[in-house]
Amino acid sequence: TGTFAWSSYRDPNLLRTLTAIEAREGVEARSRAAIAALEGPQLDDVAAAVEFAKRLPAVDPERVYVAGLSFGGILALLAAERGLGLRATANFAGAALNWERSAPFRERLTRAAREAKVPVFLAQAENDFSTAPTRELARAMADAGRPHRAKVWPAFGLTRGEGHGFGV
Repeated sequence: TGTFAWSSYRDPNLLRTLTAIEAREGVEARSRAAIAALEGPQLDDVAAAVEFAKRLPAVDPERVYVAGLSFGGILALLAAERGLGLRATANFAGAALNWERSAPFRERLTRAAREAKVPVFLAQAENDFSTAPTRELARAMADAGRPHRAKVWPAFGLTRGEGHGFGV
């Protein structure tokens, strides 16, 4: 419960920080911290990178896309919600590790999907940790009339971890 102050953590390694939070305070605290980091300083970095890219001479500023895998996929969806002057985004396996165990992740990403300002491509391999994010976020986007495509590909590799890395 309450607001998470990301600035109170000093470790620049997000996963290490989140693992420590989960060990001390549980999954819900980890989820709140992850969401705070992703929609805060992490998304601010994506926005800065997009603005930088748009100023490069070889870049058409009307055709900038963002794609990400796992936490990067979550960032791509959050970037779509914010708009950032993007043409579209691609979310590969975003929240696959957290979807089943974290209501805050499901709620936050469903809201982002419903409010996306640019088209979103959602994709995962069938053997990812959970393919529910692709199916459920696509349904939320369809219900909200947001442009999107969703695809669950056949299994990639032999393990769930390899399936999670499909977008690499």
